Amino acid sequence: MTRRTGLAIATGFAAYVSVRLAVRGLRQNLVPAIHALLPLPRGPQGIFHAWEIDHGFTDSHGRPIPYSVVAGCFQRGAHLSLRCMMGHHVYQSFVYDPASRFWPLQAAEAGLFIALAAILLTTTVWWVIRRIGH
Repeated sequence: MTRRTGLAIATGFAAYVSVRLAVRGLRQNLVPAIHALLPLPRGPQGIFHAWEIDHGFTDSHGRPIPYSVVAGCFQRGAHLSLRCMMGHHVYQSFVYDPASRFWPLQAAEAGLFIALAAILLTTTVWWVIRRIGH
């Protein structure tokens, strides 16, 4: 399209980086995530092997609690007092994809890239046929 090798390489690289960043932002929406609301100090089973999208402290209805409540429960140093947090009825909110969803997520992402490759290949063939025909 540009007839300049350097410009074509730079454009292709910029397009690749743009698509990778866009897919990175969309990745958490390809497979529905699990939302869990649990009392302290428990966490969802297998959370250490999961892709944790979001984690925070909420009340029992899932509404965010004021930061001052959490900050007030820190003891000397950087230790959080679980007794204080439980006294304020603080819950943990998790949004995550368990490790068992790794391959479905990979398949969805691969399908997205295959579709994009098919569109680009079709456009290239159309462009070449159009250029040869004239």
